[in-house]
Amino acid sequence: CCHELLYNLNRTKRPKWGRYSLANLLLKNTLENNARIKIINNEIAFIGFTLHEIKHEGSMMS
Repeated sequence: CCHELLYNLNRTKRPKWGRYSLANLLLKNTLENNARIKIINNEIAFIGFTLHEIKHEGSMMS
């Protein structure tokens, strides 16, 4: 089903760039989102590490 759908979409008389720009837009968004997710994950990891250090130092003080 899907192959036929794609085939028909590709055959529709649209400017060539329309198809590619959509794919590029999706790719760009995906890459940007992946970069964002990486940054967020790094921040979460850093916060977790910091909390771990604080706990560790607190237990050493007592």
